[in-house]
Amino acid sequence: MHSVVLRLKDYPGAALTLSSSTNPDGTVAYVGRIISFKHADMYELVKKGESYFWKKRNFYDVVAE
Repeated sequence: MHSVVLRLKDYPGAALTLSSSTNPDGTVAYVGRIISFKHADMYELVKKGESYFWKKRNFYDVVAE
């Protein structure tokens, strides 16, 4: 598994996390989130078919206060 976390300088309190892992069949899978703790915004990387897209999620369904 490889991961990266980026803190966004122009958007204080926001971070992008992205991870990849190799499945037993040799394919690569990705997971990721963009979270803004300051603004309570969140997007989650979702795979549909062979494509990935960012889906807006409810911040408080994922992060406990």
